[in-house]
Amino acid sequence: MLRCTASIVTAARCRGRFQTCHYDPLEDLLALPAAFLQSRPKFKAFTTFDESAMILGIDVGSTHTDAVLVESSEIVGKAKTATDRHDIILSLREVARDLLGRMRPRHLRRIVLSTTLSTNAIVEKKIPEVGMILISGPGLAPSHLSINDNSHFISGYVDHRGMEAAPLDLRQVTQIRNILAEKGISFAGVAGKFSTRNPDQELLVKEQLSGLRHVSLGHRMSGLLNFPRRISTTYLNAAVWEIHYRFADQARTFFNELNLTAPLYILKADGGTFSIESSVDLPAQTILSGPAASIMGIMAATREDKNA
Repeated sequence: MLRCTASIVTAARCRGRFQTCHYDPLEDLLALPAAFLQSRPKFKAFTTFDESAMILGIDVGSTHTDAVLVESSEIVGKAKTATDRHDIILSLREVARDLLGRMRPRHLRRIVLSTTLSTNAIVEKKIPEVGMILISGPGLAPSHLSINDNSHFISGYVDHRGMEAAPLDLRQVTQIRNILAEKGISFAGVAGKFSTRNPDQELLVKEQLSGLRHVSLGHRMSGLLNFPRRISTTYLNAAVWEIHYRFADQARTFFNELNLTAPLYILKADGGTFSIESSVDLPAQTILSGPAASIMGIMAATREDKNA
């Protein structure tokens, strides 16, 4: 229940600070612990925007689905049901029937979701195989960058200024595509060392990978230059894409069936939120959505001026 309450708290904070839902946790983290602890007893989640608006928060876990409805800073309803991993709509329907059927929210301002489905899939090793195509150029040896048995290195290089220093050999990409097809791999990630400065080579490789279910690109994961970390994030993004796509699609379908027009958001690992539509392309940002919601729920519910 703390997790879905945290989804509501996050939505409120985003709304109040920036008028959009892109909360940057660094603002608070840089001030921890003293300044933050001093401010916590005075913390009120809903004082900076229309308190008459209702917010619906739902946490879809692998075991249970929890929902809370908040109005005027007060929880006015809550519901809990077992999660059906194969039919998320069924779980949503259960909590909605129990919660919305009794409350009939008048001014639903937004809906915020959090989930541990991707997190648990990784921990339980229930993710599909992913083919990785890496454009590493000179520098670290491939042995330091290979992330799985399906990592492939190709020629080509963009330097630190974003200038193409060596062209791609597209014949290599075709060969890798055929290898992935033989192995039945439908998901791939492409990452270049300096693709954040110039993504053209990543985009060209993606064009050659027709027929795959999904291709994640490294320059979309982060604007930072940490190449090994960007490789890992690209891999995870491709690995959980199918799981998250199915979750997002079922959630949108369900709320459309209820004729709920409130914006639909999902909690990110950094405690911020973004639209469910945006999350489909960047599911890696939701991998720690559930744990982040748990922490934010604890922070919102705890009023002590000292930490552990």
